[in-house]
Amino acid sequence: MESSLKIACFADVPYEPPKWLCKPYFPIGKLTLIQGDPGCGKTAFICKVAALTSKGGRLFDNAVAQGNVLILSVEDDSSTLRGRIEASGGDVSKCFFVEEAYDVTFCHEGLQGAIHETQAKLVVFDPIQSFFGAEINTNLSNQTRPILAYLAQVAAEEECAIVLLAHMAKAKEGKSNVLRALGSVDIPGAARSVLQIGRSPSDNNQVVVCHVKSSNARKGDSFTYTIGDKGGVTIGEYTQLTANDLDTASARVASGVPYEDEPVVRIARQLMEENTFIGCIGYETLSEIAERVLGKSPYSNGKGWLSAFKRVARELYARDNIAVGFDIKKAESDYVIFGEHKEKGRKQIRGISLRKTTPIDLDALLGKDDEK
Repeated sequence: MESSLKIACFADVPYEPPKWLCKPYFPIGKLTLIQGDPGCGKTAFICKVAALTSKGGRLFDNAVAQGNVLILSVEDDSSTLRGRIEASGGDVSKCFFVEEAYDVTFCHEGLQGAIHETQAKLVVFDPIQSFFGAEINTNLSNQTRPILAYLAQVAAEEECAIVLLAHMAKAKEGKSNVLRALGSVDIPGAARSVLQIGRSPSDNNQVVVCHVKSSNARKGDSFTYTIGDKGGVTIGEYTQLTANDLDTASARVASGVPYEDEPVVRIARQLMEENTFIGCIGYETLSEIAERVLGKSPYSNGKGWLSAFKRVARELYARDNIAVGFDIKKAESDYVIFGEHKEKGRKQIRGISLRKTTPIDLDALLGKDDEK
């Protein structure tokens, strides 16, 4: 039985290695997604990339291919964007923009012609949600998928790197950082490279870039930058911070409660001052301890305690070297608090565990001390 489908053999297809605007962050002929919370510095960063592209600079040891830039933005006016590109050391004579970009969609008949006319090596859409069109529901894969496939085809035909800037949805436990962009999962799915940007947990003036997806090369290392006068960007240094760290910092800002003032942080610190490990501590016991440490218990049931500890678990580990175990079901452990030894019963209960950890010296672990 013959098939009506066209079938070919991979052996007949010549291999073409990936091309790069800047390896491994920005592939040519593909889509790149930059996602972050509003106001975190996404536009300032892409203006720095535009500046580097306009002159053919370097991002650390990675060469940035020289070429023209085309920006479509509905969030910043042309004067602001020019100022940011110039402040980042760019050649604005190599950078172009589409006037009245709010009338343009990804499927606009003049889009590919504009890319071709400007011979753009880098094309930017800021933000992605503004260019699908009013009739498109960006939460539906069957509506976003064909549009993004067409846009990827344009990138391939014009041999340019198309970069899409996107606002992020709130982080959810168990959800991949790659899928944080607002809208359908096909948006990050169509991108061959995804960068997440956020404020540093330790320095609000510093912004961190994390490479959370790379389909054409090994993911690049995270790095920092700062934003100066006129929005100019100065690239900092590599960092070990991850996208999860950025999510934690973002959630902390959104909560409006300083880390040190979190009730569970104060309780965990008090317990770990006098204990190195508590195999199981029940929620009723936590309420009793809270009354001594805080004057009253902030949570009336186990669900409240569990939710609170899960919310700060990553910060407890990073800041205080305290590891939290969840959904423990066993006999409650003895512990010491305020110098008093508390003996608990042997009845099985549900609770959490607390353990004091030792900070990991990554440089020593990787043998970097031997190189000095």
